[in-house]
Amino acid sequence: MSSTSYTYLLITSRSGSLIYHLSLSPPSSSPALTTNDYLRIGSTLHSLKAITSQCSPVPGDGGMRTVDFGEGRMRVMQTETGMMFVLAARGGGAQDQTMAHCLTDIYAAWADWVVKNPFWEVDMPARGSRFGEEVKAICQRH
Repeated sequence: MSSTSYTYLLITSRSGSLIYHLSLSPPSSSPALTTNDYLRIGSTLHSLKAITSQCSPVPGDGGMRTVDFGEGRMRVMQTETGMMFVLAARGGGAQDQTMAHCLTDIYAAWADWVVKNPFWEVDMPARGSRFGEEVKAICQRH
């Protein structure tokens, strides 16, 4: 088992609005974030992703993929439709490839549990505990 400890997941719509967030760590192990904190982080990361993709010297490059900080890392995955999935991890075992695989599995769960829900509309916040339970299970496996 790796020493990676996933802390949170953010999902933003193609317009940059936060449509889903989930805390993945116990409340005692990391600072509690409010909904406004998640909104600010999601909006900022969406803007940074757009700026880095435009400033990249490589044409067609997607821009920012990882953000390293102190004892952790954030991994960013942007879908073909413009949605952005951000997974934050803490610990020395936060391997980029492992986080990328985890995000791919979370994206598949998003398609199964949210997109296939007949009551969910594109770019609207996602509700429902089944997706959150699946995300936690995926993070446990990775």
